[in-house]
Amino acid sequence: MRRGAIAVLLAIVVVSCGGGGGGSGPTAPPAIPSVAGSWTGTWSVPGIAFPLTPQFIIAQSGQSTTGTITVLGVTLQTTGTVGTDSTFQWQAVASGCGSFTGTDSFAGLAPLTMNGMATLNTLGCPSSGFESGPVTWSKTGNAEKVARGRAGNLEDLLRALRAKAHG
Repeated sequence: MRRGAIAVLLAIVVVSCGGGGGGSGPTAPPAIPSVAGSWTGTWSVPGIAFPLTPQFIIAQSGQSTTGTITVLGVTLQTTGTVGTDSTFQWQAVASGCGSFTGTDSFAGLAPLTMNGMATLNTLGCPSSGFESGPVTWSKTGNAEKVARGRAGNLEDLLRALRAKAHG
């Protein structure tokens, strides 16, 4: 009788533990879009008659990015984050004061275009200013061969923007 009770108890334990398919397993993490590669932008800055054409090189590991952005011959190092919600937020890595940031959105896991805003803020710096405008990025390839300017800082970029607006 004891053996029968143990067998029934064992059968109940096996069935209650889901001993046979049909159960739901762990949920897969959301896919992370890839924005890695080289990009050319069209950045419309108020006061400048023609859109600027920044160059962006992005390396990606998971949701984190590093890279360079070149605008008007000034090249800055960048870091960023790719969201599973089809957004890309980046910032120039700058010493001293100021910031150069962007927030872009896109469609799909391997976008060929991104749209957003780029903002240069050097308020409080010796060369103080604020420039913001819409930017559209088009992917130009996977290679890291984009014309690079000279290494600079955010104030160099602001001076270049002002020169372009007045020249």
